Amino acid sequence: MGDLGILSTGHLIRINVSPTNGIAFGPAPVKSPPFAVVPAEEVCYNRLKCKTLWNEGKKMQDRLMTKTSDYYYDLPQELIAQHPAEPRDSSRLMVLDKKTGAVKHDIFHNITQYIEPGDCLILNDTKVLPARLYGTRVDTGSVVEFLLLNNKGDDIWEVITGPGKKARKGHRFTFHDMLFAEIVDVLPDGNRLAKFTYDGVFFELLDKIGEMPLPHYITEKLENNDRYQTVYARERGSAAAPTAGLHFTPGLLEKAKAKGVKLAYV
Repeated sequence: MGDLGILSTGHLIRINVSPTNGIAFGPAPVKSPPFAVVPAEEVCYNRLKCKTLWNEGKKMQDRLMTKTSDYYYDLPQELIAQHPAEPRDSSRLMVLDKKTGAVKHDIFHNITQYIEPGDCLILNDTKVLPARLYGTRVDTGSVVEFLLLNNKGDDIWEVITGPGKKARKGHRFTFHDMLFAEIVDVLPDGNRLAKFTYDGVFFELLDKIGEMPLPHYITEKLENNDRYQTVYARERGSAAAPTAGLHFTPGLLEKAKAKGVKLAYV
């Protein structure tokens, strides 16, 4: 929505009404959505009414024009878990009662208390790739991080590189002399397309030299890659774990099925 305002055309004020964005005050376009035409003397004879109308419109604009900074919050470093809970289902669970709004803190292994027979539990069975690679640029020796995102076919992958200025079109990289890549394009969003060459099977090489793509705020090395997979992971290809499912155990899934809960996978 643009700047809000009121346009007086002698005797009329036009108020444009949008079904998606609310109300915008200003001149109606030639082909406009339905708008109300109100005699100016009825709306703006009293300047206080005009000012009130303007203020209400400005409040609406402020509500719609949110910024990402509105969602910033402080998270103390010492409260960021560096190791997964053992066993998996011993992590904490927050339960919100939709009817009362009450919040309850529980343990994940009690989740079957909150699902009923006939409910369907939808699980993402994607399997995380060790998609983080560190390549050495052939001409300079600079080390650049690659995060594999999407397989575009023909050994071309969409990747995130960091620092990006060291991975421009035409730059070539080697990864432990097992994988080789050339940047063949830079996409509008800053991601790169990298063409890989290698001897052998790509995913087997990736298992040898790749790292699990843990968030950068987790600084401890992952000792067991399986802890960044769900127990039902099957379809290889994800660059990030479906983290909500990491807390399920085979026993907990069997308990849910025994209660009459259906399981489905996507």
